[in-house]
Amino acid sequence: MKKSLREELERIHTITYGKQVVTEENIIDKIFKTIGIYRDKLPKIDEPKKADFVSSDVDEFYTTLNDIDYPIFQQKYGSMTYQKDVETVQMGLIILGYELPKFGVDGKFGPETARAVVKFKSDNQVNDNVDSINEAYLESPIPIQGSSSNFGEKRSYETHPGVDLKASSGTPIKSPADGKVLDAEIRSNRCGGTIQIQHADGFVSRYCHCKTINVSKGQSVKQGEVVGLTGGAKGDNGRGNSTGAHLHFELKKDGKLVNPMNFIGKEVGDYDFSKSSGGESGEVISPAMVKVLIDKLQNKGVTSEDLQKYVDTIKIGNLNDKNFYMKLLENLGAPISDENMKFLYAWRQAEGKAGKFNPFNTTWELPNSTNFNKVGVKNYATLEDGMIATVKTLKNGRYECILKGLRDDIGADNISRCESLKTWGTGDLVAKVVSGYNAGSNPKVSGLV
Repeated sequence: MKKSLREELERIHTITYGKQVVTEENIIDKIFKTIGIYRDKLPKIDEPKKADFVSSDVDEFYTTLNDIDYPIFQQKYGSMTYQKDVETVQMGLIILGYELPKFGVDGKFGPETARAVVKFKSDNQVNDNVDSINEAYLESPIPIQGSSSNFGEKRSYETHPGVDLKASSGTPIKSPADGKVLDAEIRSNRCGGTIQIQHADGFVSRYCHCKTINVSKGQSVKQGEVVGLTGGAKGDNGRGNSTGAHLHFELKKDGKLVNPMNFIGKEVGDYDFSKSSGGESGEVISPAMVKVLIDKLQNKGVTSEDLQKYVDTIKIGNLNDKNFYMKLLENLGAPISDENMKFLYAWRQAEGKAGKFNPFNTTWELPNSTNFNKVGVKNYATLEDGMIATVKTLKNGRYECILKGLRDDIGADNISRCESLKTWGTGDLVAKVVSGYNAGSNPKVSGLV
């Protein structure tokens, strides 16, 4: 129940009984009961200070930490790109006594977490040694005007391996450094027009959706040399799977995908700790720091009970085909209203054929899950797993429009216009289903079994 309603009920109660408020015990609960609302049945609100992506599994906790072999840079307002990694580090810091009182385990590497990181590194004399990863000076291949999709974001079919830089079709693509062309061909696959260049210090850059390619395989190029033109717009040659004009930019360092924005514009041995990947002041969670963090946690002996304190538990209950969507709304902190149910039913119908126990065709990896199709949609072992995967996916930071729409109960038609449904892969289908929806005959919920 929204706070504003509670305040309004209290105001009415004050008017009813005069200026002096009658302090009858549980008066709001009694008013709610009178109009048929039971507070213990109201939706659970997401706990923003607890982890959405990390479970209480100790082995998984350490696996996530051990996989952090790249620097994670702070942003002024926090970034959701590495949410699971940051949540895991935050939990480790709190367990070791480094408090995060205001925001807790929120997955955002903001100022509060930065202060704890600084103190941890100071207390344990951690030498970041980040300079060694910035040997080459890389220019941006195009003028940076923002991005439409960041490195590491989860999609319905992949974790985004690069960054999508905003650019009009036909923008010149310049080689970020001297190098040798490894690939230069327009194909009919997802990448479409592809250019790949090997640079010094173990860097390899790759560009997709190029409509024009000016170089050939084996050719040497100089920094700043125009190697092609951006594309991706409707009708462009080499468009691939792009839905609009932009440049897909990937970068590998020593064979491993890295965030290109962490390496643009840095001189040899001149990494500035006052600048993050987003160009804002901040700190860095370095592999060296994480290694020390792991040693300290292992010496302390972290248990599942320790982790559970900081995990936002998803309510499961007795799930079945009929109540799945009501439980989903409950776990998302959204009211169980006719419009919200209508939206979920329409979304389910728009998805068509679905993975087992996976009505919205998520790609979230869980133990015992298997691939339903070639783009990574999963079959889950249980309906409970399907709930966990759906909730975690919707709360990963990329579908805020859908989440906020459900929580604010703005109506099925309005939620169906969210751009993030296109990111999910459903496109305009949900809106079309909603527009022709017959409230008198709800479609049968299918795809759960």
